[in-house]
Order: sequence, then C-alpha cells, then structure tokens
Amino acid sequence: MAKKRIVMAIGHKDMGTNLPEQKEAVKRTAKVIADFIQDGWQVAIVHSNAPQVGMIHTAMNEFGKQHDGYSSAPMSVCSAMSQGYIGYDLQNGIRAELIKRGIYKPVSTVLTQVTVDPYDEAFYTPVKVVGRVMSEEEAKEEFVDSISELSKENNVTKRVIVYDGMTMSELTEKLNRSLKSTIAGKGDVFASYSLERGVDPYLAVSIMLLETGCNWSCSSLMRKCNNVGGQKGSPSCDGGSYKSYPSLDEGIKGFIDNIADNYYAYGLTTPEAMNKKYAASDMWAIKVNNYISSVKAK
Repeated sequence: MAKKRIVMAIGHKDMGTNLPEQKEAVKRTAKVIADFIQDGWQVAIVHSNAPQVGMIHTAMNEFGKQHDGYSSAPMSVCSAMSQGYIGYDLQNGIRAELIKRGIYKPVSTVLTQVTVDPYDEAFYTPVKVVGRVMSEEEAKEEFVDSISELSKENNVTKRVIVYDGMTMSELTEKLNRSLKSTIAGKGDVFASYSLERGVDPYLAVSIMLLETGCNWSCSSLMRKCNNVGGQKGSPSCDGGSYKSYPSLDEGIKGFIDNIADNYYAYGLTTPEAMNKKYAASDMWAIKVNNYISSVKAK
C-alpha cells in the first residue's frame, strides 16, 4: 500500500510576526503536524514568510545604513534567511513533539527557489508592505535612479521589483558590471527589452558575451554594423550575409528578438535546450552557463 502524503500550507497567523510569537506559534502548529505523522502520513510543509522577511529586510537595511563597510541585503537574500530561521524553528518544534510521542523520524529544512512570471499583474498592485516604510525622498535617494521604479499608494512609497529581487536600476547596474568595450553601459537596454520580451536578462547577456568576445574586445561585426548576435539579413553589413543595424540599441533588440522568437517561442529557454539549435559544439551550453554564473556573481 502506498504511503499517504500531504502538503500542509502554514499561513503567517500560524507563525506569529516576531521571534517570541513564532516560538509559541510553532509549538501549537507542531502538535497538529505531529498528529498527521502519528497517523501515518508523510508531511511536507510550505509556509508564509511575509512578516519575517520584512523584519529581516528592515534590520539588514538599517544596519547597513548606520554602519560603514556594511551593505543592505536584497529581498531575495532576506527571503532565504527567513526560510532558514522559520525552518529551524519548525524543524525543532516538530522533532520535539514527535519525540514526546515516542516517534523518531527525521525532520529536515529545505530552502527553495521558484521561477515567477515577471509580467504577473499582481506585481503592479502589491497587497502587502514588506520591509521598512520610507518616504518618497528616502526611496529616491537610497534605491532608485528613476521615478518609474516607485509606486505610491495610500502615502506608502513602494519599491518595484522587476527581476531576481532587484529594481530595474539595480538589474541594469548588475548587467553593466559585465559589459565592456563597445557594449559598455548598455545594461539598461538588455534589462528592459529582455523583460519586455520575456527573456532571461542573464541568459541574453551571457550568450552575447560568448558570441561577440565583448568580455575583452567586441567583434568587428558589432563595432562596424551594431550586430550583437551574428544576425543575418538585410540591410547587409559590408556586402555580406550579416545584417547591419542603425544603432547598437537596435542591434541588441534584434538579438533579443531572435532569442524570443526562435527559441523561447518553442520552449527552448535554457542553454541546454538551446544548444543543439544554436551551436554545433556541445560545449556551447557549458560556456553560456559559465558566463551566467559570472554575470550573477558580479
């Protein structure tokens, strides 16, 4: 007979909103979870973390603001921290409750990541305030270079996350750290147009770096004809088969269009999936992934 399995979702009301409340709430929640385990169920738990990640985000940013040599932490890192400490309390609470009942089963905490749709309409109308509340002036000074990244509602200024826990200006700055030579400073085009077309900005930049050599000095095709990804077509670049673009921005957009229309549209969204169609060498995907790791690390 197959084992019974259940996924239990724990809301923030079952977890409390601060450390003392969480410890007490976990004791109560652990009893309910232990009941299921005692009845023969295999249990997986998912949980809310809004109050906890907000507390961590506020603390990290205030600490970085007040102490030289320390920086604030992005929301993605604060979320990982919250998973760790919520999981720690749950793990200890459930194990203690099981031991009281003479049940000796392992309890483990797993940190997870999920891929979300950057164009989900919910991002434009957030319902929870997470982290410290800033004035509009503080938000402009501390986080953003563009008013487009701020959303004001009910006198609360919100920081608009566009990708990987970053605002558009933060994503642009991150990409710019990998863009040199002819392509230097074009992180804004890669960031905004990749997201507009639903392409991973890290992937787009990494393929470009591999194909053009721009990690050192960009190819002559890019320098002469603004052709970022070896696109073919007309008008011709120097009478050859490669296409000439009127500007570097247009060349970048043409390159991203190619990824979106000829790869993403067919479900080829990772270097491994794209490899056979994009390049003859099986090493292509490995090299692109190496660039992705480098871009993310900067």
